[in-house]
Amino acid sequence: PICFGFAYQALSKLVIRGGVGLFYDRVGSSNFVHAVEQGDPYAVTLDYGSANPYSLANPYPSNAVQPLAFSPRYFNPATGASSALNTPFYSVIHTPLTRQYNLTFQYEFMKGYVLEAGFVGSSSINQVDYNHNYNLAQLASPSAPINGQTNNTLANAVYRVPYLGYQAVGLQGTGYDGFANYNSLQVTVRKAFSHGLTFQGAYTYSKDLTVISFDGQANVNNASVLGQQYAPSNFNRPQRFVLSYSYNLPFGNPKSALLGYLAKGWQVTGVTTIQGGQPMSVYNTNGGTA
Repeated sequence: PICFGFAYQALSKLVIRGGVGLFYDRVGSSNFVHAVEQGDPYAVTLDYGSANPYSLANPYPSNAVQPLAFSPRYFNPATGASSALNTPFYSVIHTPLTRQYNLTFQYEFMKGYVLEAGFVGSSSINQVDYNHNYNLAQLASPSAPINGQTNNTLANAVYRVPYLGYQAVGLQGTGYDGFANYNSLQVTVRKAFSHGLTFQGAYTYSKDLTVISFDGQANVNNASVLGQQYAPSNFNRPQRFVLSYSYNLPFGNPKSALLGYLAKGWQVTGVTTIQGGQPMSVYNTNGGTA
């Protein structure tokens, strides 16, 4: 990480703080193993079982696909016969980067009471876009035919893909083109402990936007247009208020009788959270294939 911060006491009871940071992240192997493990020319997938010619006794029969060989790609426009390849691949590699920034003000408006208000945000680029579908069947119409198709059916989906010879979900690439941003206004009132009472109330008004959905992919609706995925994240909570408090109950006397001793030292504490709901998303996972 690369970070810079400052704190400046502008007045006796006013402090200004701020900072920026660049944070680079590693990529877990779970995000690219599918493309490397099962994609030409890195590896060939062999399925074992009663319906397949491969077994532990004879793992490489004579009719097995040769390792590190490309499967042939073909498509017959007259009949729609297709090689229907399913080939995951690994796209251009970038190091994920998140830029964080904040500017806050702290002011003691009464003795023991501090008001803090600030802008807090972040911007992320080069985020992992796992198994992005590059061959989504497009929607055809009489005014905009695709490979001679003017309507949309499940049978003609093989004609309406950008790369003929691949399945409509058979050309999935893992790349690093995801991006997101978060911006918020955060206000906090804090009371220092006195007279047996302390509390803190914090309010956040924010928005989190991203092209990557909850499962790490960008394949909702029209996956061919990455910008169309740009929307509030599934965990976005636009408004959130949290109140935490602690109060020492002012009764009981250990010098009195047993009841007075047992009543001494009791405390009431709690945390109250009020927040907006999560956005409701409407998905079309078929993406025009039917």
